[in-house]
Amino acid sequence: MCGPSRPSTGNLIAIIFPSPSPSSSCANTSYRLSFQDTSPTNTTKATFRITDPNTLNAFRASQAVEVRIERYGDLTTQTSVPPLHHFRVPFSAPGSGEIEVLFPERLELGISERGIVGRQVSVVLAGVDVDVCMGRGVVGFD
Repeated sequence: MCGPSRPSTGNLIAIIFPSPSPSSSCANTSYRLSFQDTSPTNTTKATFRITDPNTLNAFRASQAVEVRIERYGDLTTQTSVPPLHHFRVPFSAPGSGEIEVLFPERLELGISERGIVGRQVSVVLAGVDVDVCMGRGVVGFD
């Protein structure tokens, strides 16, 4: 392992890298997407941690966020099979760089047939006229 050691939070994380051709309103920086189970609602919460102002403004201007978790984790290919999970959820972006969304179901936060560890995750912002791909990454342990 590289870098200083730190304790794990027990959550899952994906570093989302920008799409190869982002719109002019989006920055070319990565951001963090973490997953954790919530109780008592028995759902999964996703938290976007965004430090770049242009990326944060793009989130604020959108109507909803779409998260797609693929069946495979290979970032070098485009998949044509239906995803393992696909959510389109509304949200409100506060002034800070942390945006939380609740998925309508609880995800399996592990390694299994339905687990999301090692799988590709894509983020798309739903706009009034057009949807903007905000990048993709692979889910791993925090």
